[in-house]
Amino acid sequence: MTKWFSTVRVRLTLWYVLLLGLILVFFSSALYLILARGLYQQVDDGLQLAAEQVAGAVNLENGQLNWQSGEGASLGERGLLVRIGDLDGRIVASSGPFRDLPVPAAALVAARQGRSYFLTVSLPNDPTPVRLYSIPYQENGQVYGIVQVGQSLESVQDTLRQLLLILAIAVPFTLAIASVGGLFLADRALSPIDRITRAAQRISAEDLGQRLGLTLPDDEVGRLARTFDAMLARLDEAFRRQRQFTADASHELRTPLTVMKGDIGVALNRPRRTSEYRRVLAELEEEVDRLTRLVEDLLLLARADTGQPLLHPEPLDLAGLLRAVVEQVRPLAEAKGLTLHLQVPDVLLLNGDPDKLIRLFLNLLDNAVKYTPAGGQVTLQTNVVGGKPSAVIVRVTDSGSGIPPEHLEHIFKRFYRADESRSRAGGGSGLGLAIARWIAEAHGGRITVDSELGRGSTFSVWLPRRTG
Repeated sequence: MTKWFSTVRVRLTLWYVLLLGLILVFFSSALYLILARGLYQQVDDGLQLAAEQVAGAVNLENGQLNWQSGEGASLGERGLLVRIGDLDGRIVASSGPFRDLPVPAAALVAARQGRSYFLTVSLPNDPTPVRLYSIPYQENGQVYGIVQVGQSLESVQDTLRQLLLILAIAVPFTLAIASVGGLFLADRALSPIDRITRAAQRISAEDLGQRLGLTLPDDEVGRLARTFDAMLARLDEAFRRQRQFTADASHELRTPLTVMKGDIGVALNRPRRTSEYRRVLAELEEEVDRLTRLVEDLLLLARADTGQPLLHPEPLDLAGLLRAVVEQVRPLAEAKGLTLHLQVPDVLLLNGDPDKLIRLFLNLLDNAVKYTPAGGQVTLQTNVVGGKPSAVIVRVTDSGSGIPPEHLEHIFKRFYRADESRSRAGGGSGLGLAIARWIAEAHGGRITVDSELGRGSTFSVWLPRRTG
């Protein structure tokens, strides 16, 4: 039973029925009071009219009161008590029921004072209440007697009792119907949430391809279902990228480890000369350096994915930084027979992390030099574009073979495997351009590529400019 009451649909129904019950009780009470007031007021209005009619038929002869018997008799036939009396309470004439009712003392006091008076009384042996209305009989400003009319309130009370009976039956019946209807509507409204719950229970990290696929209106539940599907899609993509990243990283780590294992095995196979051991150690050092760079790149990207603050921005002269990067790459370019051009202003100020920016542009220049054939040229140039804020565009252009169009949208992905774009992005690990894109975006900028087969490629880095 406790579990049954813990469900949302039952709690919603109970709150709904409770609120409806309060509304019905309030409405029933108001209806009863309004009807009762109207019925009693109708009785009082009728008594006032009857009293005026009777007072108009009363005569005063020699100090004695009498009336035209026809007027009193006609009112008595309608079930009204009609009577006239003196100021001492003695009845002079009467007609209709309840003639044994004594004249209330309060009515006599009000008559002597010239006031009308309403009063509800009962006979000692009859609990039926009677509504009495008394008015003074006056001539020339002097009060000579009292005129009273009365009516039984039994019909009014019967009407009110019938209303109470109807309400006593209708309110519980309405609440019972509302409970059933509330449960039905709550079940209809919450059944999509049950389906969402069952789907969530079926889904695991190995099966994120499932979707709810519920066709629902654009209401709260419909938006919840679509949001849940969108969340599953994001989780599926995140897990897929994580699995792909893990597989690619394992592959990249296995290659140098295999080379190192083979070199060590060859060296240990038989005794060798010192020069051969030195050669093996030199190769091992290169592979260790490669592993170190790969692990550092992986750690950088992993920390970037967690949102850790990795930048340490400071005001810097980008032009001087680019000149230093070009000079660092120039020996490699000259050794390959390439012409390296630099087109930057004397000073170009912005805010940035110098270490990260050096790494970005070293990656781009290293790729350009590595995959441009002998006799070609590599150009690094800057442009400043206006706007608020203004930006610096750094372009690295080479005269290499270019990148096939189908690979352009993928070359900034980690460990991208297409041969041409992989060699283009590589630096050996497939992470160079992924890191370059992260550095650019972390600075509030972006990186793009334009390439044409046989004519070379241009990588453009957009960075917000520091103007003051």
